[in-house]
Amino acid sequence: MRADKQNIINQLRKKILLLEGFKPVNTDGNRVSGLKAIEAAFPNQTFPTGTIHEFVAAGEQSSACLGFMSALLGSLVKDNGICLWISTSRQVFPPSLLSTGLAPDRILVIDVNREKDVLWATEEALKCEGLTTFVIQ
Repeated sequence: MRADKQNIINQLRKKILLLEGFKPVNTDGNRVSGLKAIEAAFPNQTFPTGTIHEFVAAGEQSSACLGFMSALLGSLVKDNGICLWISTSRQVFPPSLLSTGLAPDRILVIDVNREKDVLWATEEALKCEGLTTFVIQ
């Protein structure tokens, strides 16, 4: 009887994860390489791609957040991917990203003056199938 209860709980967890937007475990081997430690924090031990991730940091933490994002982006665009970086106040120097594994030649930077332009550029980026990732700063 105990095994039946555990089976019911496992099935309910799978259904809840699907309702929350998490995909089943990726068995086709098409996983992002270099994210093993990070993946352990996510349900099904799989880093969700094809979705939006938000990183918020202010003050002293913003440098560490940018470093973490750069390392993550480096893993995502490693093999021919392109990252679009949209910003009203660029706080990153693209050549410095090389130290985190993100090659500067994989980044397209768009500097705009108004928040309205950030929204427009984001909308256009979402339409583009050629981008691997994009960052709004």
